[in-house]
Amino acid sequence: MRLGRYAGRVRRNDRGQAAGFESLPFGVLVFVSMTLLAVNAWKVVDTRSAVDGAAREYLRAYTAAPDVVSARELGDRAARRSIGARVALAEVASIEAPGGVFGPCRPAEVTVAVRVPAVRVPFLATWGEMTVAATEVELVQPFGPAGGGEIGLEGTPCET
Repeated sequence: MRLGRYAGRVRRNDRGQAAGFESLPFGVLVFVSMTLLAVNAWKVVDTRSAVDGAAREYLRAYTAAPDVVSARELGDRAARRSIGARVALAEVASIEAPGGVFGPCRPAEVTVAVRVPAVRVPFLATWGEMTVAATEVELVQPFGPAGGGEIGLEGTPCET
């Protein structure tokens, strides 16, 4: 039985085919958009880490200082040096210095904040600026001598 002249041939046409070259620009656009979004997210994470370190460095310098004036100056310098080493935003960082009484065993709380500019991502929402802040609390000279004596004779200021 003979099936015909075209029975053994496979018919080839464009039905069921995916788009060709015209889909490449869309794919590249999606790839670039997602890359920009990831870069922006990483910038926020990196800034958060830098701000957290700056708040810790502020309090280390602040709590070891002998008086409140030098404590604020040393703390500000230490925080800006710390944040400037990681992010080029040391000038735009806002540092909320500890308030209240400066003295042994007094809590000192500092807040360091940096505004991170957003990246505009095509086909996605545009965000303005995001403020990344870190707050740390530490006791002022908790292991210093109590009453000006040597450590161990009268205990630490926190014990008295």
